[in-house]
Amino acid sequence: MPLTRRFFIWNAVSVLLSLGAAGLVSMIYMAVRTRWLGGQNPGKDGMPPADGGVPTTPAAPELHDGRSAAPLPITPDEAIDLYGDVALVAVISFILVFIALNLWVSSRFSRGIIAPVVRLRDAAVTISQGDLSGGIAEEGEGEVLELARSLEQMRIKLKESIYIQQRYDENRKFLLSSISHDLKTPVTAIRGYIEGILDGVAATPEKQQQYLEIARSKALQVSNMIDDLLLYSKLDLNQLPYHFEVTDMRKYFEDCLEDHRYAYVQAGVALTLSDRLQKPVTIRIDRERFKRVMQNILDNALKHVPQDNSGGKVELILRETRTSAIIEVRDNGPGIPEEHLPHIFERFYRGDCSRTNAESSGLGLAIAKQIVEGHEGRIWAVSKPGEGTRMMISLRKL
Repeated sequence: MPLTRRFFIWNAVSVLLSLGAAGLVSMIYMAVRTRWLGGQNPGKDGMPPADGGVPTTPAAPELHDGRSAAPLPITPDEAIDLYGDVALVAVISFILVFIALNLWVSSRFSRGIIAPVVRLRDAAVTISQGDLSGGIAEEGEGEVLELARSLEQMRIKLKESIYIQQRYDENRKFLLSSISHDLKTPVTAIRGYIEGILDGVAATPEKQQQYLEIARSKALQVSNMIDDLLLYSKLDLNQLPYHFEVTDMRKYFEDCLEDHRYAYVQAGVALTLSDRLQKPVTIRIDRERFKRVMQNILDNALKHVPQDNSGGKVELILRETRTSAIIEVRDNGPGIPEEHLPHIFERFYRGDCSRTNAESSGLGLAIAKQIVEGHEGRIWAVSKPGEGTRMMISLRKL
């Protein structure tokens, strides 16, 4: 391109920046008309002055800052070429702006819709393959955001349902293995005593009565085991509803002691209440369910203290902290070795690791723990060999 042409284009671009597109087109139009008229200033109709005056050079257009742009000394052909060059620059500029705008819109569209949808698709594929561990981030806008939330809720519900199903399967296996193992001993004993009566081993009425009493005791043991198994299974699966009531702490545990008073008197064991509450304290409990907790703890304590009026003693202590109500059952039994303490609330755990010839189901403390935790409380044990055992329960007081 000749130097003059490049100068014209640069000058046109400079004018474009100063005047805007409309001003530049007007200036070129005036220059072409002036050259066509031989350097004369056209009149209103575009013809030379009618008065025959001296032609004049058209006034230069004013820039935005008040300065005048220099006239363009060009021929009509050059003006037409210049106009074409400026039009080309304008078209190219428009194309570049359009491309940049399109890229910006595409980028926003990609970040706002396409990328989140792709990630949601990948998350859906992951879920369909059984992997429910990863969460789905809430991203995007509008319907995309709602879709992300719906997928996350679906993932959570699927994970919960699979967990519950696994617990169902585990509990079914647990019940079957427990029934086949723990009920075998008492059922075998019942059969043996009944066969003894039928075979004539128990020949006298007194002997027959003795055998029947033992068989009835074993049948009751079987019934209690089945009840414990079913109760623990329901508690473990959160299938047992609680009916909470606001209860006076002192009155409730006094009643619990009276329920067990006869058994302790028969066993020759002292059962006492130590009330260390400074004022009336209320708690929110399921009265029937919590009686099962106290029954399991007090029955367990009775089995491990000296009986027959030989010094066995169990004490129920009530006290409080700033936010909690504390129930403590303290006995003077042989205590629990330190290595067994973390496991005594596990199902079927026994200190001697023996499951045979046991009269209990091995679920008493495990059931107590489930019920206490259902009350949003905590249960633990403190014990040393030779110093007895303290079973501690903490509940939120009102």
